[in-house]
Amino acid sequence: ELEVSNEYLAEALSNAKLIVEEVPFVDMGWSSLGLVYLQMGEHMQAINAFATAYRIAPNNLENIRRYVGILATTNHEPQRLLRVIRSAVEQYPNYSQIREAWLETEYKIGDRWEVYNYRLERYLVRPDDRSNAIMLAAFLVNQTPSRELLRHPDGSEIYTSRGWNQLDSDGRKEKLN
Repeated sequence: ELEVSNEYLAEALSNAKLIVEEVPFVDMGWSSLGLVYLQMGEHMQAINAFATAYRIAPNNLENIRRYVGILATTNHEPQRLLRVIRSAVEQYPNYSQIREAWLETEYKIGDRWEVYNYRLERYLVRPDDRSNAIMLAAFLVNQTPSRELLRHPDGSEIYTSRGWNQLDSDGRKEKLN
């Protein structure tokens, strides 16, 4: 069975490469190539193919999902992942899968204040949204107090990095409690 699978993958790879050679400006060919590379376990090649498909058609939902998926799975270039997912949530603000991926990515490598602010605003508007309420509670329970989360009501930081560093250790502890 493994030989048959490898034969099909080799044929699929050959076909996908032929498509991108003949029509290099069509995202579907690059996306197909990425899927074949992904099936083969060639993650870097898959990233490159999905990146090309995304560059050709950045508004295509499938291109976004595949590109974000491979970047998140491989943890390759986290800042690129953050840029792509931020762009995607602007394009598809009501698409829950993208919104949740954005919130998770912001929490892990981006701006945790954005996550807190989104969850809190959503809770204030829709307190019956149990999923969001649970995610907000989990955020608050798991969050270590930090300078970045000390904010004015308008969202601006109370302490700049420099101002925070000028406080002594006891002063910082007092502000966080």
